[in-house]
Amino acid sequence: MKKLNLLDIAAWISTGAFVILTVLYSTNFPELLPFWRIALILSFALVGIRNYKNKNKNGLIMIVICFVLYVLMDWVFGVFK
Repeated sequence: MKKLNLLDIAAWISTGAFVILTVLYSTNFPELLPFWRIALILSFALVGIRNYKNKNKNGLIMIVICFVLYVLMDWVFGVFK
């Protein structure tokens, strides 16, 4: 069995937070929307970095998607202002 490192644990926690926030947001908690967006980006970034580090081609695609999501949310929609 493969040993988990800190990056693996962080990727799993951020993905779990994204799933939990998705469920909470969809059940009438609109004030969680900023946290949901941050969890989405963090989840994609950490999983992408983990996959890229493990020589998986999808990791680089996930990092690019994460950057595009951040640019859209920050510059286009003004989420982080």
